[in-house]
Amino acid sequence: MYGNLLANQSPERAHAVLTSNADKTYTVSLRAPLANKQGAGDICAQFETGGGVPQLLA
Repeated sequence: MYGNLLANQSPERAHAVLTSNADKTYTVSLRAPLANKQGAGDICAQFETGGGVPQLLA
């Protein structure tokens, strides 16, 4: 939700939202700019647990 707010406020910018987890790790939500929706999935796919959104959109 916060990522959506940031994206709508600044559609030309990319955004990352970090959420702390109970096990002292972080979950990162990365968003490409709304004005140029490219690249975020490529970055996330470099990580073992990244790249989940493209499967949801397929």
